[in-house]
This record gives sequence, C-alpha cells and structure tokens, in this order.
Amino acid sequence: MLVTTFRTVKYDVATLVAGMPPIVELIQEDHRCHERRRATGGAPAVIHKEERAETFRKWEVILYT
Repeated sequence: MLVTTFRTVKYDVATLVAGMPPIVELIQEDHRCHERRRATGGAPAVIHKEERAETFRKWEVILYT
C-alpha cells in the first residue's frame, strides 16, 4: 500500500475543507454589515443573513475560477 502526504495545501482548498470562507471575505462581510446597519438602521440579523449569502456567492466564484 502506497501512502503519500503533502506538506502544503492550497489556501482555497484548506478553507473549503474547513467549511469556512477566507478571512478576507469574512472581514469584508463584517464591513458591509456595519455600513448597511449604519446607513439603513436595518435589523442586524437580516442584514447579516443577506451579507453571509453574498460572502458565499463570492467564495464560490473564487473557488470555481
């Protein structure tokens, strides 16, 4: 039986396996949430849910391009 290991893993693959978008995308999401709350005074939970969906859309583009 042949077993190989890799010492490095591409960052995009690591975030996919972890199920966590890249930290840069999460920081941008937080910024968008803050700006929308400040501008509209909307419900934080609703804004966060919408922005999280946008983060996952952006992450999908990163992974598949």
